[in-house]
Amino acid sequence: MFIEHNSQNSLYRTPFGAVPQGSRVTLRLFVQSANLPAAVTLFTSLGEAVPMRFDFDMCGGRMYVCTLSVSATLFYYFLVNGDGEQVYYGNNAACLGGFGDVSAGEPLHKFQITAYAPSFRCPAAFSKGIVYQIFPDRFRRGGEAVSVGIPRAWGETPFFCAEQFGGTYTSGDFFGGTLYGILEKLPYLADLGITYLYLNPIFDSSSNHGYNTRDYRHIAAHFGGDAAFRALAAEAKKVGISLILDGVFSHTGSDSPYFQAALSDENSPYRAWYSFNDSAVGYDCWWGIPSLPNVRETEPSYLDFMLRNKDSVVRQWLRAGAAGWRLDVADELPDVFLDTLREVVKEENPDAVIIGEVWEDASNKESYGAKRRYLTGAQLDSVMNYPLRNSILDFICGRIDAVDFQRRVMSLAENYPPMVFYSTLNFLSCHDVPRLLTVLGNAPTLPDRAAQSTYRLPPENRAIAMQRLPLALLLQLTLPGVPCLYYGDEVGMEGYGDPFNRGCYPWGQEDDAVFSIYQSLLALRQNEPDFTKESFSFLYAAGRAIAFCRGNTIVALNAGNAQAELDLPMKKLSLGAMDYTVFAKEESNENYNAGYNFT
Repeated sequence: MFIEHNSQNSLYRTPFGAVPQGSRVTLRLFVQSANLPAAVTLFTSLGEAVPMRFDFDMCGGRMYVCTLSVSATLFYYFLVNGDGEQVYYGNNAACLGGFGDVSAGEPLHKFQITAYAPSFRCPAAFSKGIVYQIFPDRFRRGGEAVSVGIPRAWGETPFFCAEQFGGTYTSGDFFGGTLYGILEKLPYLADLGITYLYLNPIFDSSSNHGYNTRDYRHIAAHFGGDAAFRALAAEAKKVGISLILDGVFSHTGSDSPYFQAALSDENSPYRAWYSFNDSAVGYDCWWGIPSLPNVRETEPSYLDFMLRNKDSVVRQWLRAGAAGWRLDVADELPDVFLDTLREVVKEENPDAVIIGEVWEDASNKESYGAKRRYLTGAQLDSVMNYPLRNSILDFICGRIDAVDFQRRVMSLAENYPPMVFYSTLNFLSCHDVPRLLTVLGNAPTLPDRAAQSTYRLPPENRAIAMQRLPLALLLQLTLPGVPCLYYGDEVGMEGYGDPFNRGCYPWGQEDDAVFSIYQSLLALRQNEPDFTKESFSFLYAAGRAIAFCRGNTIVALNAGNAQAELDLPMKKLSLGAMDYTVFAKEESNENYNAGYNFT
């Protein structure tokens, strides 16, 4: 039996997987079998069993059709009953949409239609921007130095074992980077075309990473304090750069006055923020780490303090100059917290952006036994695009072919509301994953932290990384979404995961060859308006080569080690090994929209 499924939004008449709530959606199923079906039924996650009607005969099979009104995100599958034959048809094992799988019982994987609020909009300035992420302790020194923790010399390897901290791992080694140091380099960032700075946590904390917040009301003294933030926000605004802060709202530091008061006084107003128990630690903590006590985000007094009060933490920093929030571990923030946060943020500044840390497809993410609704228009504007990062690196490094890459990208295009698809935070490195060059250079898996700390790509591996870098960066900068550069990647920094991906920016020791690649491709992104338009279609995907269209601009890329011949709708194109080209489509050609198109 051969079965093929396609769908169409009867309002917008484009391929889809995400539609405004209330849309009328037509689903079609083509069945080709020796025994034509007696009945075809559509089953949805809302408990509906919808009979599909015969539409017409085609190619020795039959087309069946039904129309639904979609008011909420749906997951669905089909049951085909024939003469003595019954099969189910659902999504494929990779959950990427497109061709599905036949099964004898109810499918494990279902097809998806994402429904979002018709009024949902993402900040326009953000969707057209370029983001630069900074780990503040490691970017640049500036202003008056404040001694804290274990002082380190600039450029030394970050500490990575408990012994280096005196027996207990504390992330307490500091290199002295400050907000004033960032301020001094605003011209450099503006010249790169950066429009947003995403800063890892800068609130008062005892660690270099800041994810154990001590005081949400003040900027850490070692970063320059509140005055440094005001100065940075003001100067950044002058050069067209906005600031995005890292909001760590699922836990605090154990040394915070909130937790210490709750711990010592059962009548403390902060007692209800935490969950105390009879465990060895005595309270719930993030991933079992005692220095990170979890908070009860739905506790009314916590919601008031963080969000609802007229002088809440979120309001305070938006008024002080922040233009958005990146939400740490968004899957651990309950819906009521995210719903309220969006209301507060948009009330303060409708153009402020809300970005969630979600490592999977955020349209169908499940956490703590519940499907999340991040992308319905009531919570997030954007998410960190881990699926795209993984897809780009897998494709460029030869772990998947062009067809698999296309399927992965199109799955996001179909599952995400279009305004989110064009606003995802597209990164290739960040503080939680190995550096880009390290990955591109086929760095070996080294479980030993000491070995990781000293590893640098040998010349032959560095050469491989440099071959692959332009291709990976080109995809990051030209595929739909908002590119985000991680500080120092543009000058050739390497490093495995935390803390080796958090080294010091090598001022005066930059790799000019790497920087030149970034400069030229960033200029391409900035000079071609098509790369920020809500328009995208794949034109070609075969072997190790792909081509896609953004507006009137076509990007073609060959990630293979041999020449590739691309048969595009408008012309045949030959690309050398590890090569790419970007060109304008001919205005007279009407076939450039072949394949999927999301204009």
